[in-house]
Amino acid sequence: MSPVFPGPLALSSCVLGRFRVTGLLARGGQSLVYGVADDRGRKLALKVSRTDTADPHNRARLEQEAALLQQLDSPSIVRFVEAGMDAPSGLFCLVVEQVPGVPLAEVVGDGEVLGREDVLSVLRQIAVSLAELHALGHVLRDLTPSQVLCSRGPEGLRAVLVDLGFARHMSAETGLTDPASVAGTPGYLAPEMIDASIPTPRSDVYSLAAVGYFLIAGFCPFGGLRAEAALAAQYAGQVRPLSPGCGLPREVRQRVDRVFRRGLSPDPDSRPGTPGGFVDELAAALYSASSLWTRLWQGPGPAG
Repeated sequence: MSPVFPGPLALSSCVLGRFRVTGLLARGGQSLVYGVADDRGRKLALKVSRTDTADPHNRARLEQEAALLQQLDSPSIVRFVEAGMDAPSGLFCLVVEQVPGVPLAEVVGDGEVLGREDVLSVLRQIAVSLAELHALGHVLRDLTPSQVLCSRGPEGLRAVLVDLGFARHMSAETGLTDPASVAGTPGYLAPEMIDASIPTPRSDVYSLAAVGYFLIAGFCPFGGLRAEAALAAQYAGQVRPLSPGCGLPREVRQRVDRVFRRGLSPDPDSRPGTPGGFVDELAAALYSASSLWTRLWQGPGPAG
């Protein structure tokens, strides 16, 4: 048996017979992500379910994510490499490309916001990935800034969706009715998902609108409220208006606010029908005046 790699799990230092574990990259609520290298020296990422939580569905989510990734081929979605049971550790393992960059949640912070070209570029890339999921009959269900890695290259920002663990088929109910037990992120999860309704593409439109709001405002549309108050605001569609601090002229803010109220409506039928449709509406609002929005995030420099 291979030596056990030090960390939260009893993980072999050589996984699936050919992937050498190099270090822990990220620790999430449902899974751990390790850096690995294959026999050709490629740097990849290994995702394994956490065994130290009370959630019995972690492994099933990872297996479902692996099956779904094998069906997808998009530059905006992390690429599948291999998956299977690692015999020495007894863990189901998912190996994917190691995506460069940092989570959007870290790109936008401390009052920093992106310029409108960057905002729209990131949202369009996410919208493309969501459209591919929808074409396969799935919805992502819980899209947050932490699930998207972002890096800047010669052609601008590249945004890649790296976590599909909560994706569901559109024919499947969530199976949860207690809001306190819903698996998802408050403020980003559509109200109908909290109510255990069958997911639709408009459920992802809601989450995409929440991410778009975060990119422009620097915080969640229902942030700063206690959990009960935030949930009530979601069900009532009470989206906080953008402040002058976001860098947009007042007349543009008012138009953008209307787009966000529509995208974040508690009624799915009141939202745009597709993620791309929402981005188109937001673009029209952002370019509705001649004033320039000049607050641009420069991003990390090229690797040395």
